[in-house]
Amino acid sequence: MQPFSAARTLIVLTLLCVHAALCRAEAFSCSGAVPVSRSESVVTLLQWLRSNGATFPKVEIFVDGKACTADGCKSRSANGDDMVATGDHAAGAFARHPIVANETVVVIPKQLLMEHDAVHRDPIVQTIVARSTSNVPTRTLLAVAILEHRRRHHCHDSAGSISNDTTIGFGPFTAALPQTFWQLPQLFDTAQVIASSLYRLVNCSFLSTHPDLFRCCCCDDQFAQLDGSTLSRHVKQSNSTEVKAYSRFCKLAPTFCHHHSLYDFIWAKCNVHSRAFGLRIREPGIADHSSAQSVMIPLVDMLNHRRNPNLRWRFDPEIQAAVLDAVRDVAVGQELTSPYGHRTSQHYFQSYGFVPTGQPVAEGAPGNLCQCRGQRMQ
Repeated sequence: MQPFSAARTLIVLTLLCVHAALCRAEAFSCSGAVPVSRSESVVTLLQWLRSNGATFPKVEIFVDGKACTADGCKSRSANGDDMVATGDHAAGAFARHPIVANETVVVIPKQLLMEHDAVHRDPIVQTIVARSTSNVPTRTLLAVAILEHRRRHHCHDSAGSISNDTTIGFGPFTAALPQTFWQLPQLFDTAQVIASSLYRLVNCSFLSTHPDLFRCCCCDDQFAQLDGSTLSRHVKQSNSTEVKAYSRFCKLAPTFCHHHSLYDFIWAKCNVHSRAFGLRIREPGIADHSSAQSVMIPLVDMLNHRRNPNLRWRFDPEIQAAVLDAVRDVAVGQELTSPYGHRTSQHYFQSYGFVPTGQPVAEGAPGNLCQCRGQRMQ
């Protein structure tokens, strides 16, 4: 067969992508579902949190160039020194009122946390666990639950509430998650991921024999800079693990793979890797020596990292909630930050897409890597 010309290749790619988009649209078609901006999704999230018992009266979220609360958004510039990025990729939490040291700034009740019990109430998670012959990692099940709650939320087009109706559940939270992770090395090389997703949708062997056509053109140079590094090997191993897990879930729960592509699954795992907390959830008055579990905490996951943060997070067993306490006084307009932990440069870069200022850049990291005070570019 003669090689495709550049023009023919572009036409083929366009047609395949359109076909894939139509298939995905059909899979997710829901009456009443209307696409919204990230800032609108954040407002819906904050309203959902407030209506279900969370408190955060002194916090506003900066996203899409706007400062948002549960009452809406206003156009505003972020504090220049605190927000390294600007525009669509800048996000963070700020003080809208003065905060004093030791004040509890945020309270998120346990029922609003995506923790073990909440994740295992999801029907697809239950199916996967019941049919699996080996343990499925907690973070992998978190990713499955995120995708399922997001799908059901789009179909219901509702802010939802905590009730016995688990078909709505954490939809407002999952809908407000970042939709892209262009800064994470796990998605620098998306050839295999995109080719696999499109192959499933269009059932065309051409994709499996020409995966180079589907490489993310804007990320080629970045991934090339990782070649031969320890980070490159870790990224490839991680993606290989996700491909195997996805394939396994397709057999255990075929409906999961009907609704979610491999790329969707890796997107969800990126959210878990970059936003989950290690939280020890305890009952009041009971000594608990169990290890911390991976938990998604709405709103708290929007805070950026600092080595010397002004807030600290913990689980309060007496009120059964995740809370953020002020380490020191915080002025109006100052960014609210929390620690991501003491990690290697490679871990920071692979999980969050940045290396904190003053820390050696990860081996093999691209030259245009964001080395900053600890902001996720999202």
